[in-house]
Amino acid sequence: MADSRIYYLTECKRLLNFPIRLKEVGWLPGHSHIHRNVVIENVYICMSCNRLESSLFIADGELVLSNKNPGKISFWLIEPGTRLNTVKEAVHDELFFRFDDESAAAVMKLVGSCRRFSFEEWPFELMVELLQLLKQLDKVGTADKVDQMAVRIISEIIIRHIEKSEQNKNSRQLRIYSAANGLLAGKSLREAAQENGFSIRSFYREWEKCFNVSPKNYVMNKRIEKARQLLDNTELSNMEIARRCGFGDTKYFYQWFQIHFSMSPQEFRKSNRCRDTDGQVGAESD
Repeated sequence: MADSRIYYLTECKRLLNFPIRLKEVGWLPGHSHIHRNVVIENVYICMSCNRLESSLFIADGELVLSNKNPGKISFWLIEPGTRLNTVKEAVHDELFFRFDDESAAAVMKLVGSCRRFSFEEWPFELMVELLQLLKQLDKVGTADKVDQMAVRIISEIIIRHIEKSEQNKNSRQLRIYSAANGLLAGKSLREAAQENGFSIRSFYREWEKCFNVSPKNYVMNKRIEKARQLLDNTELSNMEIARRCGFGDTKYFYQWFQIHFSMSPQEFRKSNRCRDTDGQVGAESD
């Protein structure tokens, strides 16, 4: 983008009845502005980057912290009527779009739930096109193109954000299932979490999105299910089944089996054998 400047489009003649119209476009490198009980009159989309210090302000009573992060670009839709108070401001580069009152509903519908997030890369080709258009605002019809270019830029940023969020979500799910396999293989929760890139806290948060039981109960359920199959289909002793299913001792195996099936492993095996025998007798009688 060019040097710091605000481009005013209110008086520009338009040829189209495009549903989203800009009042201003601003590019403000090295920007720092303090809000003192300011009420926002129009809908804004602000994108800031190169923040070398964290900033803090209050938006409608909610504390909003923007962390120092030179590699990130923050996206924020600010609704009309939002009251802003700066607590701590930081120098940053900012691109903003300010829309007219009639565009507010359309802009908020366009943005949807993606009203505040971070992204890593500008859509540079579109940004260059925007700059070229802004230099030609004296030409009739250019403002229409700027309106549409703003929508293209916003849409591209949001689409990339959603795509990356879905990729991250899928990646987190795969890593949780990998951690679950690690638990089944006998690894500790801490070891399984760390091997798959989770802290203990983030592990539990993501685990709850994939499973409706705790990690401990997940492992026990899988072990008991394997034990049930071995009792059904083999002549292995209870001690050997307990060993193969990862139970530390036979007593522990008995306790968990009793909880799940309300009977001991011997009773379960005997009950199943009786049913099988009855079924065979019935089939022969037929």
